[in-house]
Amino acid sequence: MSQPMVLSGRYQVGQRLGEGGMATVFEGRDLKLERPVAIKLLRPHLAGDASFANRFNQEARAVAELSHPNIAGVYDTGVDNGQHYIIMELLPGPTLSELLAGVPNGRLPAEQVMRIGGEVARALGAAHSRGVVHRDVKPANIIFAANGAAKVTDLGIARALAQAETTDTGAILGSPHYLSPEQVKGETAGPRSDIYSLGVVLYQMLTGHTPYRGDTPLAIAVQHVQGTPPSLSAEVPDLPAGLAAVVAKAMARDPEDRFGSAAEVVDALAAVRSGLPLPFTPLPTGPVLPGHGVPMAGDPAQLERTTVMSVPAATATASAVGRPRYEDDEERTRQRGPVWPIAVALLVILGVAVGIGYALLYPEQPPTPAPPPLPTTPAQPKQITVPDLTGKHVPTERDRLNRYYQGQETRPPQIWEMGNEDSGLPAGQVVRQQPEAGTTMEEGGTIRVWLSTGIERIAVPRLVGQAESVARTTLIAGRLQVGRIAQDYSDDFGAGMVMAQSIRGGERVTVNTPVDLTISLGPREPEPPPLPEPPPALPPMPDVAHTPLEEVGGGWRQTTVTVHLSAELPPETPPANVELRWLSGGEGSPGGGRVSPGADFSAVVQGPADAQLEVLVNGESVRVITF
Repeated sequence: MSQPMVLSGRYQVGQRLGEGGMATVFEGRDLKLERPVAIKLLRPHLAGDASFANRFNQEARAVAELSHPNIAGVYDTGVDNGQHYIIMELLPGPTLSELLAGVPNGRLPAEQVMRIGGEVARALGAAHSRGVVHRDVKPANIIFAANGAAKVTDLGIARALAQAETTDTGAILGSPHYLSPEQVKGETAGPRSDIYSLGVVLYQMLTGHTPYRGDTPLAIAVQHVQGTPPSLSAEVPDLPAGLAAVVAKAMARDPEDRFGSAAEVVDALAAVRSGLPLPFTPLPTGPVLPGHGVPMAGDPAQLERTTVMSVPAATATASAVGRPRYEDDEERTRQRGPVWPIAVALLVILGVAVGIGYALLYPEQPPTPAPPPLPTTPAQPKQITVPDLTGKHVPTERDRLNRYYQGQETRPPQIWEMGNEDSGLPAGQVVRQQPEAGTTMEEGGTIRVWLSTGIERIAVPRLVGQAESVARTTLIAGRLQVGRIAQDYSDDFGAGMVMAQSIRGGERVTVNTPVDLTISLGPREPEPPPLPEPPPALPPMPDVAHTPLEEVGGGWRQTTVTVHLSAELPPETPPANVELRWLSGGEGSPGGGRVSPGADFSAVVQGPADAQLEVLVNGESVRVITF
């Protein structure tokens, strides 16, 4: 039996979990820390690319420094005998792509969509604050943890692959359905590119399909630049007010019309969920272009893969996209058809012909006089980087920023305190800010901050209907305590199931709050019938004593016996019958009589030696006397 592969003497490779364009994912185990992990083995054609390996290691280290509940953790990276690998957090799944494939019409309820979207936006915001742009946000890169939280994977890897691929200007990487317009045009992707892709994911979760469809990656990519997605409100009439506007702003073709940061997406979704006014002005709604919503004739799985597209460097508009080339990661083909050389030659010939024609038609034209000087425009405001205020006190930071920017002749940002939020941070420290740290803003702009109350509150999980052991584990994992345990009968819950909890699910309480549970004993069993009354006790038997006397008489041996009965009977008890009878050796009737409660019975009986006399009381033998 073959031994399992062990990378760098530490990571044991197990069964394969999945395969993508860049890597194959395996279940594994960290033999040093004794914990399960996910292992991504990069494809051989990527591992052999030195530029990719160097960029990949840099990006993986940057992502490993990110610690966020909605980002899949990266524990380690390395290379073993030329095999590059990533050690990641092992998540049970499913991916969002698998979840959508398993629900009717591929749609999720609006409330669930906003929750998932908010979690993904928080993950992107944390990455953007550290200078990491995803570039390939799509359902396949969103996976769910055991507690149901959405986690973003493959952060930074797309950038490493794109830079390793880019030997010609304008080569881009991404999944055609989720590419931003600027990515299609070969421009640099930034945080707002991720926001656009997140908008497409929101659109898909609500409608069951992506906004643009076509037979080829090119047909889809062009629509991101030229098209207008079908109206969300028309496809999903029961959407909460404002949700369609949030998706439309996230998917605006012009990056300047989108949300300025992922934190703004979080706030917008939170406002819709709470029924509050939108914190932005909705974009005007454009017409729906004909031909949208046409089913794809191509392979959907192939069209959703991360692919590479090469476009001319001079591309600036959708009409100039020409014939972009998509390459599947698995094939990695770099074949160039003769189209571009011929096109360039034709453009050169056309330019020469136009020049000759112009000279023939307009010989010796006088020089055009120089235009008058343009009026001077006022200086543009300086751009500054938004500082990270999280975990800091506003007065201290306000003074520090004022001193810092005064020395640079730049107006410092204004810090506005918007209110308080429950948090585990010490009271008065900044919990979150808007815009996010690391983004850019004009000098003198406003940074809104929310301060910690110093009280961290968490939502109590819904435990009714769970097994007692599961409920206990859930409370402990959620940083709550198991309170008092009571038991009761229930016709609605099986034995061992939680039938009631002292704090209802969803209510927010402080950390380590005890939650009392009532555990079902199952249905109450019917009571057994009462036992029959015991029969009345028989009266006690009287005490019987006998005394042998001296031998009397002549030639034959004879014995005289005195039978004495002491009847200890309860009052009002009927008299007992005393009967004497021979068992052997005696002759005649030895006698008998009755004895009353509190009275005695005596009789003198004579019989031969070795004779046996039986004494009976109420028909029961109480003694046998031998002469």
